[in-house]
Amino acid sequence: MVSPPNAVKIHGQGVGRSLRQAYVAASVPAWQDTGRHFHLQHRPKRFTHKHATEADYGKRKPKYLREKFRRFGHTYPLVKTGEARRLAATARITARAGTGQVQNRGGVKVAYPQLRKLNFRHPNSDIDMADEFRRVPDRESVLLGHYFIARFSPRFEGNFR
Repeated sequence: MVSPPNAVKIHGQGVGRSLRQAYVAASVPAWQDTGRHFHLQHRPKRFTHKHATEADYGKRKPKYLREKFRRFGHTYPLVKTGEARRLAATARITARAGTGQVQNRGGVKVAYPQLRKLNFRHPNSDIDMADEFRRVPDRESVLLGHYFIARFSPRFEGNFR
């Protein structure tokens, strides 16, 4: 199955067979919470200069930035008229637990089905806005990992009490 082009995937490492039921019961809601947290806290940062620097967005031409500032009053990355930012407000969050195998680790997918606008490109441009939107910098990945562990641990330990 092919993933939607504007989806962010986050994966865990998997577990052994003996703990599978406890892992599934704890990980699915934890992944769901992590996806919701990503959507609410990290998605808006996709449209900032700080994230553009961290995620190494492609450099825009000065002429484009001047025209954008003159017409719209800003130079935010991935935003021109603001339509992409508005369309990114709706997400489909899908969480699943893995079987413990490396190929099937489980995780969460935060898809933005209405955000097709980022797929359109000028034929002479090397900038791929959909790819830039999907990039998860190392710092953000670590923060999401800590968030997942904070949600997963109490649920997993609660299954053995």
